[in-house]
Amino acid sequence: MNTSRKEEKLNQSSFPVQIYSIPELKQILSCFQVCTGLSVFLADLEGRRLITLGKAGDYCKEITRQLNGDTECQLELQRSARQAGTLGTAYFYTCHAGVCNIAFPILDRTRQYGVVVAGPFLLEKPDQALVSTVRRRHHLPQDAETPLFACAKKLPVITPVQATQFSNLLAYLVGGYLTGTKELLRTGRERLLQQSKISESIQTYKNLSLERQETYPITLENTLLDRARRADTTGARLALNDLLGFLLLYEAYDLNKLKVRVIELCSLLSRTAIERAGNADTILKLNEKLIGEIIESDDFNKICYTLSENMEIFTRQYISVEQHHYAVTKTISYLSSHYSEAVTLETAAKEIGIHPTYLSALFKKVTGLSFRDYLTSIRIEHAIWLLTSTDYPIMEIAIACGFNDQSYFTRVFKKKTGMTPTQFR
Repeated sequence: MNTSRKEEKLNQSSFPVQIYSIPELKQILSCFQVCTGLSVFLADLEGRRLITLGKAGDYCKEITRQLNGDTECQLELQRSARQAGTLGTAYFYTCHAGVCNIAFPILDRTRQYGVVVAGPFLLEKPDQALVSTVRRRHHLPQDAETPLFACAKKLPVITPVQATQFSNLLAYLVGGYLTGTKELLRTGRERLLQQSKISESIQTYKNLSLERQETYPITLENTLLDRARRADTTGARLALNDLLGFLLLYEAYDLNKLKVRVIELCSLLSRTAIERAGNADTILKLNEKLIGEIIESDDFNKICYTLSENMEIFTRQYISVEQHHYAVTKTISYLSSHYSEAVTLETAAKEIGIHPTYLSALFKKVTGLSFRDYLTSIRIEHAIWLLTSTDYPIMEIAIACGFNDQSYFTRVFKKKTGMTPTQFR
């Protein structure tokens, strides 16, 4: 493309050349193209290609010819760009022509501007089934398969491991160039992880009876509040994901009703934080801002992530800097991840890097509980969750929660709840 046509194309585009330098991006993408051998291009959100490196290949040209244009390709590009932007990270997709591509978003903290796409490629050698599927999908004549298959055999074939590494390379090269991208990529990964955890929770609760699905999960709510009181940010986030998954079923995916429930949780968490001598003014202001974001959002996944991301508002307030909160919160996080193991004060202190005697005294001063009592509380909370959400045998639940003796588990459980595990279930 000559200079005048290129400038005209950029003028028509919403891509912010004053923020992202086309020559610099071209140099970065050129490195990627040479190292991987894959074609790569930069496009704005309307699907206009601003940089193209490498040849698109005969297969794409043949598909365009057979479909009398690239309308389907443009729509596919726009969809993948939006999806990559939503995830905030590299996104693998198989296009309408049955070939693989990698999309990486061009964005900053305020909006998305475009996408980088690497491909097409295949993860295994093409066979007749590939072109037969494409032909049927687009209602092409039978004789279209022969030229399509001939072109498909020219596509680059890479292994899944190579595809993953090429995706990582694209993230390192382009992501390292974009301002604030590392933080956005972290956010994208965390959102995906949370969505996965909530989906797991939904599948678990779908197995419950209809009566239990229609009963508000007060036990889960109490677990969340208890973990927040203990400044257990990790445990509180896990409990929150479980609760959110249940609420989706409880409110039958009604966004407005779900917003009401999430706002109720914010209020409960903020009051709990204040009760534990948190800074009331700070907590209330942060909570007001959080509720405003929830009200304005029409995306439940975003609402879930916003609440989870702000969980520290309701947990870290309990432990002041003067009380060496870092050592205590790190210990709490360690216990939340290892409660099912044979954890001792000594093993935890070694993990944190401080003397066991000092940790014991500090832990009691900050949380109001001894190390052993705190660990027991975590184990009993998880036992309660398993008793109410699964049909596992009592002995299996005891072992899963770090109790190797069912009799001891029953005694401790009854002391904490006033009922035996069997009675509680």
